[in-house]
Amino acid sequence: MTQSSPVTRRLIVAILVVVCSGVAHARTTRYINAVVFDSDADTLTVRDGRFVKEGKADRIVNLRGGFVVPRLVDAHAHVFSLGRSLGRVDLRGAASWDDAIARVVKRAPPTGWVMGRGWDQNRWPSKAFPTHEALSRAFADRPVVLTRVDGHALIANAAAMRAAGVTAATKAPDGGRILRDAAGEPTGVFVDSAMALIRAKAAALTPTERKAALKAAFRKILSVGLTGVHDMGLDRRTITALKELEEAGELPIRIHGYSAGLLRGVRPYAGPRFNLIGVKLFADGALGSRGAALLEPYSDEKGWKGLMQAKPQSLARMVKDARSAGFQPAIHAIGDRGIRVALDALRAGGPARLKGRIEHAQIVNDADFARFKAEGVIASMQPTHATSDMPWAEARVGAERIKGGYAWQRMLKGGVPLVFGSDFPVESYDVRKGLYAAVTRQDEAGSPTGGWLPDQRVTITEALRAFSSSAAKAVGEADLPHADFAVYERDLRTVKPSELLKAKVRLVVVGGDEVFP
Repeated sequence: MTQSSPVTRRLIVAILVVVCSGVAHARTTRYINAVVFDSDADTLTVRDGRFVKEGKADRIVNLRGGFVVPRLVDAHAHVFSLGRSLGRVDLRGAASWDDAIARVVKRAPPTGWVMGRGWDQNRWPSKAFPTHEALSRAFADRPVVLTRVDGHALIANAAAMRAAGVTAATKAPDGGRILRDAAGEPTGVFVDSAMALIRAKAAALTPTERKAALKAAFRKILSVGLTGVHDMGLDRRTITALKELEEAGELPIRIHGYSAGLLRGVRPYAGPRFNLIGVKLFADGALGSRGAALLEPYSDEKGWKGLMQAKPQSLARMVKDARSAGFQPAIHAIGDRGIRVALDALRAGGPARLKGRIEHAQIVNDADFARFKAEGVIASMQPTHATSDMPWAEARVGAERIKGGYAWQRMLKGGVPLVFGSDFPVESYDVRKGLYAAVTRQDEAGSPTGGWLPDQRVTITEALRAFSSSAAKAVGEADLPHADFAVYERDLRTVKPSELLKAKVRLVVVGGDEVFP
């Protein structure tokens, strides 16, 4: 028999790969003995990455009474930021500014810029923003940039400010704030858009490093049972990285992405697991750094009303442009003025296939709750923000305004579409902590007794829906049969709230692929 040529052999191999891949992909798996959330079914059948009706199965998996949550997602997250934070100094929980600096000294890499994230001055005895002097003494020659837990403020040491060319004469850009001492010198704290003055000089990651950070985040996300995220504020480089990871078969979760503003030349994109469907816009800043825009001044800073990140007319135009390009608008709005301006912008922006979203919606004026329902606006909220902010939030806005704060149950009773996320890495990526916070409004030690503003707690069923089926509706995928689900060892609806934090993940399936453990 004549020996085939190399070209012929490669052709035969290619045909066999295609044929075999087709057979493998068409394999049908039946998961039995399941307890399925919001369903009477005890069996799930998956073929070709989708749920199908009962039929002949090639493989049987016994879930042994495991609790199945289809499409468990985090509806407001920052995947790349999570991956990047894993390689940076973790300042979450630092009890004081001295404690934060000590962590940086201990954990800083040997060379280059020192980056960290997670400090929160509201946890410190003084509750005052830090100043750079002690940090500059600890790192006289190396630039250090430490981002606040909410991502809306940072502190830079003297070396970082020198590298960025920041002096007493530097003016803050619109929507930003440079804190200064009595002599007018920068204290090192930069709020909202002013952070760009420092960040523009910090070293950027290579494409390979960016993908590595994303992969590290994927592993964390899957380990707690999440099958996907709504990823807010993607830049061009991260969009490219996600597309390339998907093309290489290295995207194990489902991502619905929202670009950081309307990027020139970027259009909606639909892949097997990565979909670019929206645009993230900003109305205001964050409450913790007093950047959230309020209708009346802050209760704990006389005369200060926060920072609008866009003028009302500009925000309305951006919403209209986003919708014209086929994108769903998602507007960050935390203070009652920011939320009102965001509602106005979504109304002025015209109709769209997908409802507009307001991200966070933390301090809502009484007059504006009804507008969410009447104008078809999705409230995208984060339960752990409430339990993180509860020690100081009332001091920011006073006893009356806080009644409209973190008001999940009020949204539900008003018929508002409510979806839940975490805003990780601002908060933990662990969805179990989000469920716990939603049903208790307590910290993990069980304080305060009965929960903070307890009338706004939700049931575990309501919380699970906000993290699953409601989130699917928000991105227009309620009726698509993607075989995405998490399996927990115990029924999350019947355990004590404290046991939610310890619920073990047995299996995670995305698009029919068993991606965890």
